[in-house]
Amino acid sequence: TQVREWFDYTDSPSDMDWGQELTIEIPELEGVVFSYIPEQIAVTDASGTDGRRVLITGMPIWNAYFYDLTGDGVPEICAALSFGSGLIDSRVVIYDYAGRASYTLQDRGNYDFTLRMNEEEDCLYVDVREYGSEERLLSGRLTFDGGFIHVEGLGAQTQDPEAVESVIAELFDTLQSSPAESSNPGDYIQEHPEAYQELIEYGEDTL
Repeated sequence: TQVREWFDYTDSPSDMDWGQELTIEIPELEGVVFSYIPEQIAVTDASGTDGRRVLITGMPIWNAYFYDLTGDGVPEICAALSFGSGLIDSRVVIYDYAGRASYTLQDRGNYDFTLRMNEEEDCLYVDVREYGSEERLLSGRLTFDGGFIHVEGLGAQTQDPEAVESVIAELFDTLQSSPAESSNPGDYIQEHPEAYQELIEYGEDTL
């Protein structure tokens, strides 16, 4: 099989144990240990050179699979998660450990993306819903091409630059709103970790 399930709490959220850590190793990456708690997926390199690094954060992360999307012979971590406070959206994140790259399928406030395994076709499918709706708009295979992740039938994910700009401006407003008495940037980050994490995810746009 191509797709290997690590965990999936999509249909059974109550089974998620917030106090337990799940770990896994895969044969393609010797000495590399991936670990999961509901808020994050991290990795520890046995050589100790990298220490423990957080790869994916969520509130929570609902499921994760190992699947070689990029075709390099080493499976990527493919995960679905919820993110945000107040406005909570669902997104799909792919972490390419071998290539040290991350890809996100998201359209905050417009669409929600969830991930599931299709056992018959031995691949991963993405379900797309309008934000806040239970009704599925479309489902398509998760694929990778030209440096982008795609959902068959939906095309490559790009975001409207103006919409991205307004979201980033809002996040900076949130980040700068408190604590007013402090001049230390770390205090603001500590006060608003979700906004800070989201700004990081927007990468070059945030810069």
